[in-house]
Amino acid sequence: VWTQAFFDYGQSGSTLKRQLEAGKTPSVRSKRPYSVVFFRDRDQYNASLRTWEPMIDKTIGLYLAKRKKSFLYDAPSPPVQAWRHEVGHQLFAETVNAETQIGEGSDFWVVEALALYLESFRPYDTYATLGGRTADRLQFARYRALREGFRVPIGELVPWGRQEVQNHERLGALYSQFAGIAHFLIDQAPGHYRTPFIKYARDTYRNGEPTIALSDYLHINGVDLDAEYLKFLD
Repeated sequence: VWTQAFFDYGQSGSTLKRQLEAGKTPSVRSKRPYSVVFFRDRDQYNASLRTWEPMIDKTIGLYLAKRKKSFLYDAPSPPVQAWRHEVGHQLFAETVNAETQIGEGSDFWVVEALALYLESFRPYDTYATLGGRTADRLQFARYRALREGFRVPIGELVPWGRQEVQNHERLGALYSQFAGIAHFLIDQAPGHYRTPFIKYARDTYRNGEPTIALSDYLHINGVDLDAEYLKFLD
C-alpha cells in the first residue's frame, strides 16, 4: 500500500513507464531489507532499549535512524497505530537513504506529519485505504483548530527544527496540526499540492532539510495556504 501511495517518493514517472513497458511489477524498495525488532512485551522493550533511549517508558514504538531499525512490542491491545507510525518513519527514511539528522535545524514537522498520516491506514478484505475525511488524526486537527482555536501559521512552524518542535508547550496539539496539514496537502481535491509536497518531503529526507521553502514548492504564500487549510478542515 505504501509503495502504491508514495511511488513518486522513491521513483520517477519515467521509471514507472519503463517498468510497465518491460512487463515488470512497479516497486519502490530500499536497497537493503528493512529491519524491525519485535519484542514479546512492553517490559522486554523497555529493558532492551533504555541504554539507547533514556525516555523509553514514554514511547510506544521507536525508529532509530542511525541503526536503521524499528522497535515494536506486543501487548494484549497492540498499539497498531504506533507500529504504522514508526515503520512509516523507516519507509520514508530508508527508501531514499536519508540523512540521519533529518529536520534537526529546520522543517522537522514533515518527519512527524508523514508518519502521522500513515496512522490512517485501514485494511479491508480486498483493499486498503490511506487518509480520508474520517481519519482519526484529522478529527483532532479539526477540533484543535476550529473549536479550541489552536493553530500556528504554517509559514511559522515549517522552519522549526527538532528542538523547537519538541519543546513546544502544546506538543500534542502541534502534532495534531502536523497531521492535519499532511492530510490537506496529500488528500485535498484536486490534488495539485500532493506532488510538490512529496518532492519537498523527499528533498528534506535526502538532504536533512529542503532546498527551498515549502511555500516555493507549493507556489503559494503562507497567508493563502493557511486560508486554504482552514477551509479544508471546515
